[in-house]
Amino acid sequence: MAIVKGGVWTNVEDEILKAAISKYGKNQWARISSLLVRKTPKQCKARWYEWLDPGIKKVDWTREEDEKLLHLAKLLPTQWRTIAPIVGRTSTQCLERYQKLLDDAEAAENSELGLSGVGAEGAAPTADSVRRLRAGETDPNPETKPAKPDAIDMDEDEKEMLSEARARLANTQGKKAKRKQREKLLEETKRLSVIQKRRDLKAAGINIKLHHRKKGEMDYNADIPFEHKPALGFYDTTEEAGTNERERKLVDFRQVEQKRREDDAAKEERKNPKKREGEVTDDVAAQAVSLEKLRKAEQLTKRRKLNLPGPQVSDRELEDIIKLGLTSTDASEIANEGEASASRGLIGNYTSVGTGQPVRTPRTPATHDSINLEARNLRAMTSTQSSLLGAENTPLHGAQAGTGYDAATPRNSLVATPNPLRREAGAETPVTHGSSYVTSTPRRDNLSLNSASPYDETPGQMTVADEKLAAKTRASQLRSQFAALPAPKNDFELELPQEEDEAVDLSNDALEDSAERDARAKQAQEEQAERARQQRTSVLQQGLPRPQQISVDLASVSSIADSDPEALIQHEMRRLLISDAIKFPISGSSTSRGTVLPDVDLSVLQAVRSQILTEAGQAPLHNDLVNGETSTARTIPGMEIYLDDEDGELQACKTLLPDLNKKLQGEASKSARLEKKMSLVLGGYQKRAQTLSDKLRAAGTALQEAEIVLNSFKMLQENESSGIITRIEVLESEVKRLETLQRNGQELYVSLSNRKEEFFHSSS
Repeated sequence: MAIVKGGVWTNVEDEILKAAISKYGKNQWARISSLLVRKTPKQCKARWYEWLDPGIKKVDWTREEDEKLLHLAKLLPTQWRTIAPIVGRTSTQCLERYQKLLDDAEAAENSELGLSGVGAEGAAPTADSVRRLRAGETDPNPETKPAKPDAIDMDEDEKEMLSEARARLANTQGKKAKRKQREKLLEETKRLSVIQKRRDLKAAGINIKLHHRKKGEMDYNADIPFEHKPALGFYDTTEEAGTNERERKLVDFRQVEQKRREDDAAKEERKNPKKREGEVTDDVAAQAVSLEKLRKAEQLTKRRKLNLPGPQVSDRELEDIIKLGLTSTDASEIANEGEASASRGLIGNYTSVGTGQPVRTPRTPATHDSINLEARNLRAMTSTQSSLLGAENTPLHGAQAGTGYDAATPRNSLVATPNPLRREAGAETPVTHGSSYVTSTPRRDNLSLNSASPYDETPGQMTVADEKLAAKTRASQLRSQFAALPAPKNDFELELPQEEDEAVDLSNDALEDSAERDARAKQAQEEQAERARQQRTSVLQQGLPRPQQISVDLASVSSIADSDPEALIQHEMRRLLISDAIKFPISGSSTSRGTVLPDVDLSVLQAVRSQILTEAGQAPLHNDLVNGETSTARTIPGMEIYLDDEDGELQACKTLLPDLNKKLQGEASKSARLEKKMSLVLGGYQKRAQTLSDKLRAAGTALQEAEIVLNSFKMLQENESSGIITRIEVLESEVKRLETLQRNGQELYVSLSNRKEEFFHSSS
C-alpha cells in the first residue's frame, strides 16, 4: 500500500530528526528522511530550519522587531527569505507576524468606523477566523507548528520506524556483521508484524493472501490436494449461511479486544494491588511536576524584557556632588566654631536649595503608535487598485512620522524620562514664575561675587530671546574690554645662550620597529666589513693567489741599508705575506711564526696612495733607454733565409694539404657516425616536437576562428539589443491599440445592451 508522505509532525519524528541531524549533518537530507517513513527530504529540511533549529527565536515579538519588519516589508515586498535574517526570525514567522499586524490594523479601523455590528453574532468574520482550519482540512505548513503528542498505542509502521531508527543510529562502528545482523532482525520484525496484522484482519473477517500464487500452482500448506467435496444434502442451508454472515458483521472485534485487555488488567490488579497503587501515585506526581515545568516555561516566555532608560547622572558625578556638599558644610562649621568673628561672614550657607517649590518629574511626551500607523499604510497600499484607472493616491496615516527608520537598520531612539534640570535653547516654551518644578539650579550668591546684571536672572525666569540678548551683551562687553587693553610692544631683543645643541634622544619617545632595527644593524655590519676589507692588502682584496710556504728567516731591518729601496720593498712585501698568511691562512699552509702587522688607518692609506700617484706623475719616462735598446737589436745568424721566402711558404702549404685532407675525411666519417647515433637517440623527440608544433599551430588557428566567431556573436548581440528595444516598443504600441479597441468594444457593447434593455422595456 502506498504511503502519502506529509502531515502533522509527532514528537517521535522530531526526536528521530534531531538524532539523525546530529549524526549525518545538515546536508544529507535524503539519508535523514530514510529514517522517517512519512516524510520527504524537503519536509525534513523545512522542519529543521522552521521549527527545530535551536537558533530560532520563539519568544514574543518586540516593538523594535515589529518596526523593522514593517519597514523592510515596505522596502522589500514579499521577499521574506531576505527579510528573515535581518529581523532575526524565520521567513514563516515574519509572514505570519506581518499578516497579524495587518489584521490588527484592519480590526482597529473597523472598530473606529463602527463596522463591528450590534453583537458578536452580527460581526463579520475576522482574518484569523478565516485562516483557521476547518474540520477535515489539512494544514498546508505543518513544519511550522508544534509537534502532535504521541499516541498511547502506536501504529505498527511507527513502531517499525522507531526500531529501525534506533538500530541505525546506535550503529556507530559501521561493521558489516552488525549491519547484517540488524537487517536480519528487521526482516524478522517485519515478518512478525505482517503475521500479527494478518491475524487481526482474519479475526475481523478480512482474509488476505500473503503470497499470490500463479495459475495452476498449489500451496500444500494451505490447500487440500486432491480434495473431493461431499455432495449436497436434501435440505437447503443458504438461509442459515446468510444469518451467520449477518451476525458476524454485527460483532465489533475492537470492543472484544478492549474487553480482553480490561479483563487482563483487572486480573493483574487482583494479583498485585499494592503495585498498582504505587504506579498510580508515581504517575500523578510525575504529571504534576511536568505541568509545573510547563507553567514556568510559559511564564518565562511570556515575560518581556524590562527596558529602562539610562541614568541621567553617573555614580561618579553623585560622589563628586556629595563631596562638594560635605566640604562646604565642614568649612562653615569650622568658621562658626572659631573665635574670630570676621571669618564667619566669609562663608555662606549653601545647604538649602533656596526655594520651597517641590521638584516634580514631568510626564513623558505622548507619541504616536508607529506600528499601527505603518500597518495601516501597508494594508492600504496592498489593497489599492491599478494606477491605470486614474484614481487618486492612497491616503497614508502619519506619513511624516514613519517607523523611525532611515534605512534597513533602526535608529536608537529610546524614550527617556525628561530631565527638569536640563534645557535646550529654542526647544521649549518660556517658563513662567508659577512653574510646578524648578527648571535649573538657582544661583546662591551670598557674598555677591557675581556681577549684577539685568540679564543675570534665574534661567527659569528668562525666555530664549532674553538669553540670546544676554549672551550678545556679554560678548560686546568682552570685546570692549579687550579693545581697552594697551597696544602690544614687539621690539624685543632675544639673546640665545652659548650652549651647544644637545642631541635629542628620541629613542624613548617611540618604540622602534624590529625590522628597521635589524636593517640598521645589518647596514652597520656591512659598513664595518667594507672598512675591514679596505684595510687588507690588494692581494686579499682582489682574491689573487698566494704562496703556501713562506720563509720566515728574514734579515733584520738594521742590516738593510737605507740606500737600497728595492731591498726595503722586498722586506716589507715579505712581512705583509707572513702577516696575511697568519691572519687569513690558506688550506694546506703551516705558517705559524712571524709578526702580525697592525691594521693601518684608511686615511693614512689614502694619503700614501695619493702621494705615490703624485710622485709617479712627476718622474721622467726614460724614453732614451727604450729607444737605445730598440736600435741595438740584431738578427740571429742563420735566420735570414726565413724572412721573406714565398716559395718556401708555398711548399710548406702543399706538404700540409694531404694531412689536412685525411684529417677532414676522418672527422667527416666520425661526424656521420655521431649524426646517425643522435638521429636514433633524438628521432622520437624530433617527431614529438613536430607533432606538438602542428597541434600548436592548429590550436592557434582554432583560437583565431573562435575569436572571429565570438566577435561575430558580440556584434550580433549588439544589433539584437538595439533591435529588441524597437520590437518592444512596437509590441507595446500594438498592445495599447488592442486595449483601446477592447475598451471601445466594451463601451459599444454596454451601450447596445442598454439600448436593447430600453427597447424591451418600451415594447413591454
